[in-house]
Amino acid sequence: MKRRTFNILGIITIAILGVVIGESIKVGNAVIPVIAMIIAMIIIYTLKRNVDEVMEDERIYKIGEKASYLTFKIFLTMIAILGVFLVALSNSGMYSFEKEGYTLLYSTGVLLILYLISYGYYSRGKI
Repeated sequence: MKRRTFNILGIITIAILGVVIGESIKVGNAVIPVIAMIIAMIIIYTLKRNVDEVMEDERIYKIGEKASYLTFKIFLTMIAILGVFLVALSNSGMYSFEKEGYTLLYSTGVLLILYLISYGYYSRGKI
């Protein structure tokens, strides 16, 4: 299969997945989206295996690594600042966003711990 065919079939699969998830939300069923996502992932994985052309190389992996790291740093900084802002706003007595602020701050901590664990794992040469 050509790369263009894979792209078209992938877009169609994702579009169908979007419709299924939208209808499931409208109906109020939480099981169907999970099943639909698993099926869509299997379909895309099967389609990708059947592509004859080279789809990924070292350059694409390196660009993906850099983009992921930058996204992680920006997102982590934003949710940490927002969490501190919401807790400070709650402490001022104006609004009550203390739970949301602490949720963002705890999420920041968990993400940092996961990053440190994965960094330690990969720095030992387990790539």
